[in-house]
Amino acid sequence: MDIQLIKNAENSKYIPLRGEILLQTEDAEYMYEDKIKGKNHFLLNVSTNERFEIGLGIKKYLYGEIIYANKNPEFVYFTSLESINESEFNVLIYKYQYDDNTATISYKFTMNKSDIDDEVRIFAIDGNFILIEQIDAKDKSFKKIILHETELDKDMPIEKSLIGTLGVERIIPISGNNCVVKLGKNKSFEQIRNDIKKRDILISSYSLVDEADVVDEFDSSERITPDTEMIGIVNIRQFISENCLEGGNVNMHRLDLAKEDTTFPYIKITGNRICYSKFSAEYHSEKIVFYDYENDVKQVRLNNNVSKNADLSYTYIINDTPYLLKRGKTQTVMINLNNQKVEAKFNGDISVKFIEDDLIVCSHKRHKIPLLKKGSNYIEVVRFPDIHTKIFSTKADYKYCISTGTNLLLFTY
Repeated sequence: MDIQLIKNAENSKYIPLRGEILLQTEDAEYMYEDKIKGKNHFLLNVSTNERFEIGLGIKKYLYGEIIYANKNPEFVYFTSLESINESEFNVLIYKYQYDDNTATISYKFTMNKSDIDDEVRIFAIDGNFILIEQIDAKDKSFKKIILHETELDKDMPIEKSLIGTLGVERIIPISGNNCVVKLGKNKSFEQIRNDIKKRDILISSYSLVDEADVVDEFDSSERITPDTEMIGIVNIRQFISENCLEGGNVNMHRLDLAKEDTTFPYIKITGNRICYSKFSAEYHSEKIVFYDYENDVKQVRLNNNVSKNADLSYTYIINDTPYLLKRGKTQTVMINLNNQKVEAKFNGDISVKFIEDDLIVCSHKRHKIPLLKKGSNYIEVVRFPDIHTKIFSTKADYKYCISTGTNLLLFTY
């Protein structure tokens, strides 16, 4: 994997689309209602450093998060806004096609201006189906869930379906049409704080445990309520079609269910595994699950004494081994979850920012003269387990990383 530095990225946002193509978004010189900044969108080829603007002549706004249900979408969605009257406005969802360099309106829906601060999620299922969710800015409840078929310009009824009941929190593409789907909204620690006496789990922290034992400990009712959270693997096109059929059986390989006093703080893909965390307020414990979706193998660990978000585990697969990244005041350590041993230590002036395969990206503050000068920040890349040999180092302030599969892109301020 080649390492590429992209400097002075503070005024841009980058999203990986397909191959080496990124969507680059920059501020424009116009605003909507003096609240929402206008944006210009560019397609950037990081291999050739070529870019060109898309949707020329259309006023674009970064309104709503757009999530793609495919790793290599054949199109790009962006949004525009237009006023209807003093109290209402339209959200226009445009689809830009790579092959013919055209941008057309795929869907238009109306919102109240009093709800302009609400969160909007736009899931691009494929080139024909769009799922839109409007989430209340105050209590994070689902106000509106719309499934739209663009070719027929038709809203599909899903109110009584699994999606209509729970809402979609995440869609993460795996391969082809297969995706990990997280249904139901995340609960905060404050929402599910359990004031009764903690029930102990007599298993040491971070230990490998039998899955059946953990399922018994974190028993979840099959009754689906608006407070339920669910994680599963689906063929996303089939899943959407089945949700359009009232009372139809939804084909989902269910991985886990969370009831009222449990939640899934995070879910991600690491290597060929789905990794997610399940927190129980009753037990003050976190169940960490690694699911190998290619071989249908599940590994489970427990992290005890969890009472706040900072206590959660941050886990990664490196060289086919699960590791826990544990940050402390004086150092950060990496614990092999198979043998419970610390296999790497980073000093307090080194902050681990990103892990991809066996590459670890760190921000390192180097002090020139102790206590007299602030020193400088460096971005350093090492290859685990040889964390003391730098394969890349540059003087810069770290912003974030993106992996395109062949390139590791380091963005700086």
